[in-house]
Amino acid sequence: MKKKMLNLSAIVLTLCLLIGALPLSVSAAESYSVTFEYDYSKGFAGRMDGGDPVSANTRVTVCVNPDVGYEVDEVYYINSGGTKIKLTYGGSAVPGQNNNFSYYFTMPSENVKVCATFKDASAYRVTVQQPDNGRVAVKGAYTYREDCLDLLPGTDVDVCLYPEDGYVLDSVWLERKSNGQFISVGITSRYHTARFEMPPCDVTLKVTYRPAVNNYRLTVKQATGGTVSVDPSGDTFREDAYLRAYVYEEEGYRLDSLLVRINDI
Repeated sequence: MKKKMLNLSAIVLTLCLLIGALPLSVSAAESYSVTFEYDYSKGFAGRMDGGDPVSANTRVTVCVNPDVGYEVDEVYYINSGGTKIKLTYGGSAVPGQNNNFSYYFTMPSENVKVCATFKDASAYRVTVQQPDNGRVAVKGAYTYREDCLDLLPGTDVDVCLYPEDGYVLDSVWLERKSNGQFISVGITSRYHTARFEMPPCDVTLKVTYRPAVNNYRLTVKQATGGTVSVDPSGDTFREDAYLRAYVYEEEGYRLDSLLVRINDI
């Protein structure tokens, strides 16, 4: 037992001597700053994932947003050796909804100034694919067409919907011609209009209509001080029916509010 204890003590002493001979120092990881340089009159560039400082080897994502009439030319930084380092294209940040694009790079062990340049945009084409059971038109920059329209990136485009009687809007999509990617379009009115911001690529507009659902019940609740009626009259209607409400105020009363509520099924 004594021999084992001596051997263990010798091992511990040897380790202590070895550790004492090594430089033991722990330093915090250094952090660096990211700044931006771009033409404010043509667009914007900035970080998407927080502010300074940034540790080395951290992925930094950059949002670049050219104004209407411009598109991205280059996004880069110049390292301490004088080499231009182009940022990696990360795709559209919000496809089809705005003109934002994301780029990224790995933070080096130095401060970085990201430069974004813009150029005059080319017009891109939105081609209308006419659906069954109705028509579609696009309107942008005061121009209205049912076949195709050439527009600058970032232009607000209204989609005018004309379903045949008995049909309603089912879906609205953009398809990028370059890679077949589909982009959803925000619907601003349930049946008659939709809107999207023109992306910097050629796209095809695709719309589908579906048969309208019949026999939705309408309940008119009367209130004190007047009466309400609808035209045409009835208890059940098709979902795309257009109704006009008439309010008759009694003497001494005036209309405060008229609400239409959807009953949960």
